[in-house]
Parts: sequence; structure tokens; C-alpha cells
Amino acid sequence: AAAVKHHIQRQIKEEEDACRREGEDLAKQNCHIAALEEEIRNLKIKNDEVDQQKKESEQRTERYRAEASVEVEKIDEVEAAKIKEVPRMKKQLSLYAAMTNIKWHYEKENVMAGEVAVLSQGICRRFEIDPMEHSEFDVANAVWSLMDGKS
Repeated sequence: AAAVKHHIQRQIKEEEDACRREGEDLAKQNCHIAALEEEIRNLKIKNDEVDQQKKESEQRTERYRAEASVEVEKIDEVEAAKIKEVPRMKKQLSLYAAMTNIKWHYEKENVMAGEVAVLSQGICRRFEIDPMEHSEFDVANAVWSLMDGKS
């Protein structure tokens, strides 16, 4: 009977130990579950924030598209106006060329260059004037002198 009692006490002790270990494991699992639930809550909050930022970004994008559309429309209007100006400007340049008998060489950069026909003398002269080396007054006088046939 003592051996049976000892055997039963040992089994009770083993079962109590097993129960205690399972309780500890269960407590650890509950802590882990609580941590995961907290992480889920934090991720949901973060997700809501990201969704809000996305919504705000989409709204800004739409507003910027509308603003860009208005700007493109303005640019198109300016370009259309400039295109309408081209024939008028060509006519003016042609008129100035006919009046002054100057054919400008527009391909020359940083200098005023061209040819002037002095009909009264029957000559044509090439010229090149650097406006950086002369005042506006001197440049104008030089052009008038060329048109008058003076050198």
C-alpha cells in the first residue's frame, strides 16, 4: 500500500508540474496574443492614417491637375496670340526693310549686321556694329549714316 501511495503521489506531483508548466505556457501565449492584438490595433491606426494621407494626396492631385489645366489653357491662349502676331510682325519688318533698304543678317549673334542699299548712290554696303562697344545713340547715328550713304 505504501508503494501504491508513493506511486500515486509521484503521478500527482508530475501532473501538478505538467499543469503548472501548461499554465506558464498559457500565460506566455496570452501575453503573446495581447502583444499581437496591440500590434494589430497600432497597424489599423497606421493604416487609417495612410488612407487619410492617400485621400488628401488624391485631392491635392486633382486640384493641381485643375490648376495645371488652367495654366495650359492660358499658355495656349498666349501661343495663339503670338501666332496671330507673326504675320503682322512680318509685314512690319518688310515695311521697315523697304523703307530703310536694310537687309538684316539675323544669324549673326551679339552684333547688328546686314547690308544697306543706298539707292541714290547705286551702292550696297555691308555693315557690322557691336552694340556693346557703342552707345544706343552712336548705334542709331551709325545706321542713319549708312542709310544716307556716308561711311
